[in-house]
Parts: sequence; C-alpha cells; structure tokens
Amino acid sequence: MTNDIVYLKTQAELANYLASNHIDTSKWGQGEAKKVSDLWTEIEKGETQISENPVQRITTLCQVMIRNGEKILVETLQLFADGRVRVRNKPPAEKMLKDESWETAAVRGLVEELGATPDQIHIDRQSYMLKEKVQDSQSYPGLETRYVIHQVEAQVDRLPNSAFWTLEDVANAADAVRTHCWDWQRSPASSLTLNEYQAKAQRTAGAGGDGDRRLIIAALGLAGEAGEFANMVKKKTAHGHTNITPEKLAEELGDILWYAAEAASTLKLDLGDIGHQNNQKLAKRYPGGFSQERSRNRKI
Repeated sequence: MTNDIVYLKTQAELANYLASNHIDTSKWGQGEAKKVSDLWTEIEKGETQISENPVQRITTLCQVMIRNGEKILVETLQLFADGRVRVRNKPPAEKMLKDESWETAAVRGLVEELGATPDQIHIDRQSYMLKEKVQDSQSYPGLETRYVIHQVEAQVDRLPNSAFWTLEDVANAADAVRTHCWDWQRSPASSLTLNEYQAKAQRTAGAGGDGDRRLIIAALGLAGEAGEFANMVKKKTAHGHTNITPEKLAEELGDILWYAAEAASTLKLDLGDIGHQNNQKLAKRYPGGFSQERSRNRKI
C-alpha cells in the first residue's frame, strides 16, 4: 500500500483537508477525543504525518514492555487537566519526534510519563521488533491511523509492585494529560504467550492421527502454509497486489504458527521453551545484535 504524504501549512489547511475527505471532526474535543488543534500540534512537532491514497494519520511510536514477573506494566487511565478521563489499558508508549531514534523516544517517554530518571531505565536492545497496524483512532474518531510501532522491553528500577499514579508536567495546557494511572496486568487482553496459544490450538489439533503420522502432517502443513505466505509476499512486492495487506499476511502467519504448535505438541515440547532456547542461541551468536561479520564467522 502506498501512502502519499500531504504537506499542510496551517491548521486551517488541515481542517479543510479533513473536511474535503469527509472526515467528520464535529465530535472531536469531546469525551476521550482530541481536537483538530491537537492533531496540528502533532504535525508541527513531527510526531504525525497525514497521507492520501488512502487518507490516514501516520504515527510512529515506541512502545515499552516493562515486566514484573509474569505481569507487564499497563497505563489504565489518563486524566486530563480539564477533568476528562480516557481509558487506556496499554503499555507505555511515546510518539517519536522527527529524526528521533526509538531508544531516545523510549527513555524520553518513561521519564515524562513514569517520572523515572535515565539511570533507572535499562533498555533490552535485543528484544527490539518493528510492527505496524491500521485502525480507527481513539483520539481522532473517523480518521484511520497507521501506527508504525517500535516495540522493546525494558527494566525500570524501583517501580512500585502495586497500582500507582504519576503526574506529568504539562504547564497550563487544559487539554493535556496530567495524570497517568498504572497497574501490573497479566497481559493485554488480545495477547497470548506461546504456551497459551499452543494450549488453545490443541482444541483443533490431532486430525491427522498420532505419532509419526501426526508429525508428518504438521511438517507438510508448515511447508504448505509457508509457501502460501511466500506467494502472497511475491504478489504484493513483485506484482503490485495492493489488496494484500499486513492483516491478510498476519492470517497466513497464524496458520504457520498453528502447524508449528502442532509439531511441538506432537514432540511433547512447549513453544515457550522453544522460543526461549532460540532466543538464548541468538543471544550467544550475536551478543551485541546482528552483524554481518559474526554471521560469516559464526560457530554457534
């Protein structure tokens, strides 16, 4: 999918562009929604771009996963200076400024929103991953948003072990978030650990029999689904099939994961253990992250 960036000079031009593309902003600034002026501020700060073909808000952010045992830190509520409340239930995340690195954005966000100091924050660079998702924006209803997400895990020293809140210095802005409410939760409702997924996949498993026959079918299924995924990538990148979206590719990756879980279950292995062992192997092979030199001369 191609996004053509629209360069707007004023807030009035932004408002006219939204109206000309049938984006209804009449409810913006009410309840949990932000205002057109907030969107313009994001654009001026380099946090957001507006595109056409399709019309989207494009936001790049860094999301930080902070763990406490089996739980992760989640921002449950945001309290605005003008008294409004927004339900979040998401890990801490910070919109990235123009030309800002994801690591700088991660530290900046945790300093601003958690009140942490840089020496408390320890970023796990090897956990880094990049992903995208497209959905309607909670902040700007009716305006589809493409989120480019740099996700990373971090440890933050001396955080409370129970629910807590932090204040953010927002000067006198009435529409800014002043209070962040935090809690430790098992995981976002939409997420599963590898072992949890494997257990749920067992509901539809075993149709091919038991033992070697089941393993063979799992192996053939893996090869077949991987081939389908590769074919879709070929059509998207080489043949210009713009209807092959990340969401459709995610469906194919889900099928691959199902057969991987089936193979692991047949071998009486846990997907979580497999993932952990693979991560340890890669950490030994590339202790400072991937490098071409280590790849050429690797012994592990």
